[in-house]
Amino acid sequence: MNSSFFVSLSGIVLTVAGMATSTPLLANTLPTQTDNLLANQFPVSQMAEDEIQLLPEAITDAIFKNVMQQGRMEASQLRVVEVERQTWSDGCLGLASADQICTQAMIPGWRVVVASGEQRWVYRTDESGSLVKLDAVATQSISSSTTAQTTRREVTTRTTQTSQSVTGTSSAQRSSSQSTQAVGTSQTTGGVTTRTQQQVAATNRSTQVSFSDISQNFWARDFIAELARQDIITGFPDGQFRPNEPVTRAQFAAMIRKAFEKTKVRNAVNFRDVSTNYWAYNAIREAYEMGFLDMVSGSEFNPNQSLTRLQVMMALTKGLNYSVSSSTESVLRFYSDAASIPADARTLVAAATERGIVVNYPNVKTFSANTVATRAEVAAFLYQAMVSTGQMVAISSPYVVTQEFSAPPQVSPAPATPAQVTPVPAASPAPAIPAVEAGGSDDRNKPQRQNCNQGIGNGAEGCDPGNSRPRGGSNDEGGRTPGNRP
Repeated sequence: MNSSFFVSLSGIVLTVAGMATSTPLLANTLPTQTDNLLANQFPVSQMAEDEIQLLPEAITDAIFKNVMQQGRMEASQLRVVEVERQTWSDGCLGLASADQICTQAMIPGWRVVVASGEQRWVYRTDESGSLVKLDAVATQSISSSTTAQTTRREVTTRTTQTSQSVTGTSSAQRSSSQSTQAVGTSQTTGGVTTRTQQQVAATNRSTQVSFSDISQNFWARDFIAELARQDIITGFPDGQFRPNEPVTRAQFAAMIRKAFEKTKVRNAVNFRDVSTNYWAYNAIREAYEMGFLDMVSGSEFNPNQSLTRLQVMMALTKGLNYSVSSSTESVLRFYSDAASIPADARTLVAAATERGIVVNYPNVKTFSANTVATRAEVAAFLYQAMVSTGQMVAISSPYVVTQEFSAPPQVSPAPATPAQVTPVPAASPAPAIPAVEAGGSDDRNKPQRQNCNQGIGNGAEGCDPGNSRPRGGSNDEGGRTPGNRP
């Protein structure tokens, strides 16, 4: 049951948005050295320290009192680890419950993360600290990620201690053949190696980021969970993700800003319909500067306009500066509704297809260009775009359009038919074979030709006329053919 309750503490009113699936707040179960481990794992940079110093003391006190009021921790056990200035979209700081009425005024304030041990809580406040709200969805996401990172860090640290050797002033890390089990978990690791960002992301997938309206077998569940874990997308205060709702241009700009750090390709402009205190002003500005989103007409951005699937695909392809490497029409031939893709967008859709960005549910062969994109679809598109740039690990899904889907089928040559030979009776002498006149031909003695399909490479069949070549090619720095999954 959703609820909102108010607690008056020394004249400060605190508002906490309740939710059906509340964030689990468990006591520490790891050994006492966990705090030291976390201090090294989550160091506070000098820049972050400077920001924390700017946070009004009244806000810190209000947040700590709220944590204490909920019986979670004592104030002496809490510390502020992250601070960010924000402008909230309404008087409820963007965290209204279903039955709550909020003013529509823009509210300047703060996003604050407080911690104790491995636990994290995310709060939203106004500028003075008179209004403080727990962001339950963000808290659940950051807590899940922190728990997974802590477990992996402990496993790595303990195994490393038994497998390091030091020679002179250098140290070499050896792979451990033993299996080390993390305390309090059932996960094991079979050695210590240098891990890439992609390997870490693959391990993170076992950590669940749940929404009450996303079932275990929901088609886009893994895409949504991974992006939520990275805080690229978020749910709603009631614990739902609302996967079938549309995505506005402003919301998409906010996702783009979190997903990509790209060099600006053009200068910012002043949008007539986006004020400087609009909640997504900075996100819209950066998405435009990076080349992902354009003006709609004149100097307007139209932030509340819902995006179609085609518009999302074009934005991602243009922003990432992708181009098609083979025949546009041969790539688009895969889609049963390719005729509905406009002429000025066909090369962009083909490029997105080659890069493995397109995800079609429920029919992988239907692009549905003019259908309004849902939050689930945009999550899948965005995740696949991050896979194409090497930021994420590919997720196995039957709805991702891969290179083997988009390429036209190869046609094998017809097998050669052996020539029919008429046996000659042994008792009769062989008849004389007349000489072939100049310019004539003897079809009986010529080998029968294979019927090759010109223009299509036939490889090992030996029927390649010499001018054919493989379709497509490598489209990324790793040499992979786009769409193929490791």
